[in-house]
Amino acid sequence: MVPELALIGTRRRFGDCFGEMTDSPEPDRNTEQSKDELRHALANSQQEKLALQNVLARAADQIDQLIESDCQDMEKGKASRTAERLRKISEV
Repeated sequence: MVPELALIGTRRRFGDCFGEMTDSPEPDRNTEQSKDELRHALANSQQEKLALQNVLARAADQIDQLIESDCQDMEKGKASRTAERLRKISEV
């Protein structure tokens, strides 16, 4: 029997040990890049959320300060409820 043919039969029966090691898929660079981009986008979104929460909290404080000035009782109630809603939203 020719030695090369003997190896072919052996590979079929036992598998190619070297092939299994070298055929493992390399990490997809596009996938890794996509993961990094998604992490970056998530971090940006979280920072934007914090900034918006701070804006809402400041707006609620400003409304409370305006309530103390000369306003009718009905208007003070509306403004107070609006300030409370803004505070609840800013804490989510």
